[in-house]
Amino acid sequence: MNKATIEEMVESIMTSFGYEPPINEQERLVQDYERERIREGIERCWKNKISTIWTIDDIISMAKEEDINLTKEQGADILESLHHNFDASIGINWSVIDIAIQAYLD
Repeated sequence: MNKATIEEMVESIMTSFGYEPPINEQERLVQDYERERIREGIERCWKNKISTIWTIDDIISMAKEEDINLTKEQGADILESLHHNFDASIGINWSVIDIAIQAYLD
């Protein structure tokens, strides 16, 4: 898992637990400590694993290349369809995404 994705996960978890920006040095130190523990846990979980991440923005970007305008909701529907119809022998790539967009619109 790449560092940017891990950082995104860390921040999402911190937000989910209701962390607000620290108001003093002691709070900052505690949050830094907890943030590091969360980061270590995620890194431990992903050690010796790989994952390719596709986003709604990827779907929308691909559609725009075909002069198709999709909403975020439509992009989410297509992404969900890709997930549920995933074929490990093919994987997900730009061609598969293009086919999923066309199938969604048909």
